Amino acid sequence: GLLGSVAPDHGDAGRLVQEIDAKLLFAKDAGSAIEGPVLLAVWDLMRLRQYTEDAGSGREPVQNGLTLMELQAQAPRFAARPDLYQYLQATHAYVVQKDMKQVLRLLPDDARQPGYTPLAFSRQVLRGLALAALRDPNEAGFWRDLLGGATGLWQRPTVELALALNLERRGKLAEVFAPGSVITDRTIREILLLHAASPALLRGAALASERPGHERDLALFTLLYKQLSRGDYAGFLASRRLVPAGADTKGGLWDLIAAATIPVGLFVAGETASADYVCPALAVTVATLAKAPADPKARLCLGEFWRLNGFDGFSQPDTAPAADELGGTPSLFPGKPQSRGAIYAQVMADPAASGDDKAYALFRAVNCYGPSGYNGCGGADVPVSQRKAWFQRLKREFPQSRWARQLSYYW
Repeated sequence: GLLGSVAPDHGDAGRLVQEIDAKLLFAKDAGSAIEGPVLLAVWDLMRLRQYTEDAGSGREPVQNGLTLMELQAQAPRFAARPDLYQYLQATHAYVVQKDMKQVLRLLPDDARQPGYTPLAFSRQVLRGLALAALRDPNEAGFWRDLLGGATGLWQRPTVELALALNLERRGKLAEVFAPGSVITDRTIREILLLHAASPALLRGAALASERPGHERDLALFTLLYKQLSRGDYAGFLASRRLVPAGADTKGGLWDLIAAATIPVGLFVAGETASADYVCPALAVTVATLAKAPADPKARLCLGEFWRLNGFDGFSQPDTAPAADELGGTPSLFPGKPQSRGAIYAQVMADPAASGDDKAYALFRAVNCYGPSGYNGCGGADVPVSQRKAWFQRLKREFPQSRWARQLSYYW
């Protein structure tokens, strides 16, 4: 009774929901204590999620999911809400029975309405998920139809996400970023740009003047980062011209999508040299690498750029989401990132590298693990015995170098 009498936007509604959650839904006798189809549906849906762990202090874990027989026995309790009962039946078919055709039979296509209640919308989304599971060729069309009436809270982003997943999995990612695309949610687009997009898509997104600045900056940052880290030096030099004057250099690197600003200016105005190792501007280093990718000093200077500008531990564009999540398909961007640690290993083994360059590579390789003992340079970890060998080689082969004198420990 109270659920129907309290306005959803009233403060009492939140307190009532908390009370129901804490005192009723996880109680041992919840099934017999619950009255009314709405609360019963909530309890059923909770059980369909099949919790197996304690949901919190004083709550009993739900050990057994909702069986089809039990759901069928509830039919009289939903006599006044056949739409809700039908949704529960379809949810059971989807979650437990894995019978997608049954979902489609229970939930007819109604994707061309001007608007939807939360339940009506949920019914159509579940139908769309069943179409996706069946790899139905009409799935994308269904989501496009549903967009027209997805005007309620969070409804449009939900449908856009489903459509974006479909297009990504069908190899049609370019449609997401085509002019006039119906997928406008910035977060959805940025996830795909960060993880799945090709160089051409990233460049196009960086130049899309009609899109928000954050999205354009993220596209350009991702393009520049991936070109530089994957050895497309000529491509990087061309893309670098797109960085606007005064571009930010202080944005967050730990979560580019959530960051208020994207530090795309780092690729123009970032630090490139320190007291330890003098390097030219990044553009000069990259121009050298474009002509001679194995140049030892240029490789070390690229490592300095990553180190001095906070890229240690930065892996968001290189860490793909799970295969069933947005952005989880194999990236359309060619190549694999090269870690700073790999740069040092290459220089150490390069017979053309000077003694100073090899000494600095050894010094930096050891320091990748200092002082915590954890690898801060990316790439595969090496055991302590290897770090000790680097330390000893530095002291033995280059005892007069400033870096041999400076290094007193290995980790």
